[in-house]
Amino acid sequence: MTHLKKTSGTEARTRYKWVVLIVGMFAQASTSTFFVGLAAIGPALRHAEGLSLGELGILLGAPMAGFVMTLLLWGAATDRFDERPVMAVGLAATAYFLVLTSSVSGLWPLSLCLALAGAAAASVNAASGRAVLRWFPRERRGFAMGLRQTSVPLGAAAAALMLPTMVAGWGIGFAFRSLAAVAMMAAVSSWIWIREPPQDHEFGTAGTIEARVKEPDNERRNRQRALRNVIVAGVALVMCQATFVSFVVEMLHGHRGLTLRSASLVFAVAQLTGAGARVLVGSWSDNVPDRLMPLRVVAFGMAAGGASLGLAVDGPLPLLVVLSVIVGAFVICWNGLAFTVAGELAPPGRMGTTLGLQSTANFLVAGVTPYCVGTFIAFAGFSAGFGFIAVPAAAAGLLLVRIHRRARDGVTVHEQEMSS
Repeated sequence: MTHLKKTSGTEARTRYKWVVLIVGMFAQASTSTFFVGLAAIGPALRHAEGLSLGELGILLGAPMAGFVMTLLLWGAATDRFDERPVMAVGLAATAYFLVLTSSVSGLWPLSLCLALAGAAAASVNAASGRAVLRWFPRERRGFAMGLRQTSVPLGAAAAALMLPTMVAGWGIGFAFRSLAAVAMMAAVSSWIWIREPPQDHEFGTAGTIEARVKEPDNERRNRQRALRNVIVAGVALVMCQATFVSFVVEMLHGHRGLTLRSASLVFAVAQLTGAGARVLVGSWSDNVPDRLMPLRVVAFGMAAGGASLGLAVDGPLPLLVVLSVIVGAFVICWNGLAFTVAGELAPPGRMGTTLGLQSTANFLVAGVTPYCVGTFIAFAGFSAGFGFIAVPAAAAGLLLVRIHRRARDGVTVHEQEMSS
């Protein structure tokens, strides 16, 4: 693979890391356009194909089903072949299957093509995260990963704005071909601009944060234990996020009587606030010696916010709206930071696999939580349902308190080895 010209490895990294971040964000946004944004043309798909609501749910869930099944495989492929070929091949395959989607009809052919597109697009998740983690030094890594994670809601928002207009003017097939064109542009961009970090004495062999000397057995065990617990804590926080995202609009509209437009606006503001908070939390973690500390604060803040929101469900409407935005920011902002911590704790040569495993666990839990919590809300009411957010959030915070010293020591050793 072509390396950067080495007048100065540190200067090259400083200049080029932003290119890697921008390309990674574009690649991630290109996949979220149909993972999340496809719901924007759900009514058109239902009308064109004569689908029931349940069948539409199958169709819209197909990309995520394919995505979850291949995350771990793509992560392992990234460790084996590096980010550039994995992202380029995966995105090119995504474009192909989206073009194929535009030429078929019927529930099961469409679902199969979208599932294959999702399976191919999963290549971006671990690979782009690994690229950002390897290029950015410790003191900017949290900020960079937080910024990368904003590409998901931004891509979804762009799709929600553009896809209905495309369908109205040129049809559903044109919308899918447009999504394919965006994915292909991301594939070409990845092939051209995603590169290996320069070999640099300050940042380690080939600039990778995985380059370190063999750890003593006790430190390796502590690191592995910390990594497992960080992933478990992330799963608990995903439960909170899935609960809020799935039911806040229904609670504000169906239970409290806000218009659907107003309830959706509250949800949108919460999403945008959460996206901004991802960057702020990541930047905060870059400026403290213990990167787990901001994650603990977010978890306990989420627990307090969830409990307050549960109590406010039947209270004054202005208070409920404000709390919904605040809790929304908490449940959305933690994701990039958790990925950063997991990447820093990953075993040598296994960062892509680790990020793939973490994403797989998160998406699986996010998939089953709405059904479980929805059933609980039907039995116990919205107040109990949103109050439930406090339980897994507090559990995650307590778990992070328990492991923070071991995880901090592991990351400290890790950073010392990077500069050796």
